[in-house]
Amino acid sequence: PDPEGGEGGGPGPPFLAHAIISNPPVYGHHHVAEALGVPLHLMFPQPWVPTCAFPHPLACVDNKRKRFSYKREWSRRNKYSYYFVQKLEWAGMGALLNTFRTAIGLKAVPALEMDRLYSSVFSKVPFVHMWSPSFVPKPPDWGPLVDVVGNFFSTKLEDAKWDPPEDLAEWLTSGTKPILITFGSMKFDNASQLTHKVYKAAVRTGVRVLLQSGWSELGVPGVDPRSRGCFIMGRAPHDWLHGGAGTTAAGLRCGLPTFICPFFGDQHFWGEMVHRAGLGPAPRPVSDLTRSG
Repeated sequence: PDPEGGEGGGPGPPFLAHAIISNPPVYGHHHVAEALGVPLHLMFPQPWVPTCAFPHPLACVDNKRKRFSYKREWSRRNKYSYYFVQKLEWAGMGALLNTFRTAIGLKAVPALEMDRLYSSVFSKVPFVHMWSPSFVPKPPDWGPLVDVVGNFFSTKLEDAKWDPPEDLAEWLTSGTKPILITFGSMKFDNASQLTHKVYKAAVRTGVRVLLQSGWSELGVPGVDPRSRGCFIMGRAPHDWLHGGAGTTAAGLRCGLPTFICPFFGDQHFWGEMVHRAGLGPAPRPVSDLTRSG
């Protein structure tokens, strides 16, 4: 039964999905679609379909240099990286997924048939990639079922009507346009040390800095008495502020230079793509940052 489809928010009558829209890390999507016999449509803000144009964003991080290692030229090695990630996913999730398949009335998939299963998903399932084709164009080896359609931006009413705190609005109008520094949900141990570096760099360069405290709680919200050129702020919508795909898209949408300090995941990929497109400097991890650059 529908868990919320009844009167008063209680269970309602059974329903059958006409289609499934999902993203790749929801590992059960094509298994459920197969069991229900309904179409599947995948959508994601990171490249996930094999291509020779660039490697899988999770496959080519050079841990020694702490940067994304990829071949600029067209290379089959880039394409192989996607299958490598798939094999790692199956090694970690295969047993659980096969248990799930048998529970919903499907046959278990032997490890040797895993490639066939994934290939069928990428060749038969429509896949929408959610970034600007002007930024990273659709590779020519992606077929007609795979497309790059642009970024999706929030139209939530609370974001559209968001008003900055009075002290922030006053600070923004009291001087030159600031540089925004935000690490979002990234957490690290040396938050106070990094905040101190930001203060020193702002003084050294003579620029104003809007620093978002984020999950690492960088500084104390408001104008810091140790550096009048820095303002520490809390939560704010990405679109209002101008990383991961969301922060990168918001900055580029406003036509502003973007500098990415990657921590993990697709952040390395987007840092390299921004630099490759001439929209910002080469990415550098936070551990490499100094007061002078």
